Amino acid sequence: MTVRTLGVRPTNQPGVRDRTTAPELERFLAERMDATTIEVDSSHLAMVTHPEAIADLILMATRGARGPVPPGRG
Repeated sequence: MTVRTLGVRPTNQPGVRDRTTAPELERFLAERMDATTIEVDSSHLAMVTHPEAIADLILMATRGARGPVPPGRG
């Protein structure tokens, strides 16, 4: 079962300082799958260093949104 099957947009959060996966590759793949995307000033573990931004990204995807979640709407 894919996220498309569940009706949720794919998401991606390239870390601009990621040295595990090249941010350029992550951007290319995100664009190719039409993912809801944010970039964070982080390494590969953005979910650990920026959990609020990642939670907002997940909420955006569940709503089909393409931009930041407004404060207090998460």
